[in-house]
Amino acid sequence: MQIIYDVVVAGGGPAGCAAAISAARQGARVCLVEQTAMLGGNGTSGLVTQIFGPKKHFGGIGVEVIDSLRARGGVGPTVKPDVYWWVPYQNEALKLLWDDMVSESGTELYLCTKLIDVEKAGAQIRSMTVAGPEGCFKIGGKVFIDTTGDGVLSCFAGEEYLLGDENGATQAPSMEAYYANVDFDKFSEFIQRELSKAGSYVGIFHNYIAKAVRNGVLRDEDLHHPGAYRIGDNLALMNVGHVYGADCTTAGGLTRATLAARKLAHEYLAFYRRYIPGFEQAVLVSTASWLGIRESRRIVCRVMITYDDKKCYRKFDDAVMRFAGGSRTDLHASSPKREDYQRYFTLFTTDAVPPDPEDYCTLPYRCLVARKAENLLVAGRCLSADRETQAALRVMGYCMMMGQVAGSAAAAAVRENTVVAEINVPTLQAWLRDDGIVNI
Repeated sequence: MQIIYDVVVAGGGPAGCAAAISAARQGARVCLVEQTAMLGGNGTSGLVTQIFGPKKHFGGIGVEVIDSLRARGGVGPTVKPDVYWWVPYQNEALKLLWDDMVSESGTELYLCTKLIDVEKAGAQIRSMTVAGPEGCFKIGGKVFIDTTGDGVLSCFAGEEYLLGDENGATQAPSMEAYYANVDFDKFSEFIQRELSKAGSYVGIFHNYIAKAVRNGVLRDEDLHHPGAYRIGDNLALMNVGHVYGADCTTAGGLTRATLAARKLAHEYLAFYRRYIPGFEQAVLVSTASWLGIRESRRIVCRVMITYDDKKCYRKFDDAVMRFAGGSRTDLHASSPKREDYQRYFTLFTTDAVPPDPEDYCTLPYRCLVARKAENLLVAGRCLSADRETQAALRVMGYCMMMGQVAGSAAAAAVRENTVVAEINVPTLQAWLRDDGIVNI
């Protein structure tokens, strides 16, 4: 069996959902394939239930998503009305919203369906082989979009990729978890008492984590632990520990990392109950269904955007979106060594040159255009970027914007009956601006 579409999107995370919606809204016949039972990627199955986005130049479907969550009462109790750059939300609300938005766009959706192979004819992808409950079948298309996060579609299609640093080490993944029965009044009083001594919110937890390691409550001193965040009346979200040395590009490596991360969720429950006031009666109510992977494969597209581009606020003629320039980025450490954490902290907090809050960098369309397959676009976490720039662009806000760009470009290629590298870029830029994605 083979089903033919105009645009085939592999991966139903924030980038994939936005790609499918944007292509379908422009008249393309679209399908979206997702290996789990839900849309949203790390934002739902990964329990990363807080949208991080740019403080400026954020637009399009991402804004629509946040506005719809507000209208449905799905954002957290501390979110201010006009804030888009950091928005905690209710997980079930976003699951349902993505279901509704993708379905209403006319996209045909395949959940619980795993990509297992690609068929090419010369420089064209002809079909994807997928495995569903009924067995294996093929999905054909004119244009394909890789929003798998790990670049799975691109790798099956023979595209080149980069993995981690010069030694192949990647940013450590971590598990998100929900803890209920938290007394936030008591917790807030504790934070206020400790803040002056620790110097920062995160520093408070670092002090107690070191003590917990000495007392055998925690196995490792994870300096990346960011503390607890309130997402409900008595509900806390926590990033409960990095799994250093994980290989998330193989089944065995991902399995071992997931098992280790779930154990950490229980260790941190014991830690918070013992050391952090307000958590004495806390209960672990959920761990993520999917490990929070920050970095794996980065596909080598026509152009790779670099940290130098970001630091220098570089502008490109084929710009399809804007993002924050400057030297700050969120490149988590690959090991638990204190010096590796210090390198991360320096990149995250220190500007090598004075930042310009009014300036911005642009993402060239060529960063999303595959080198070998003429009908393949790449968007989201696996975009063509060096590590420092990928670390800044991997968050949900930017991924939704990249997905919208890729979906609009795919629809343009279908409409213009051309390969994705040869679409009319000025027309694409104008469409995107009309849809809220500022670019040039």
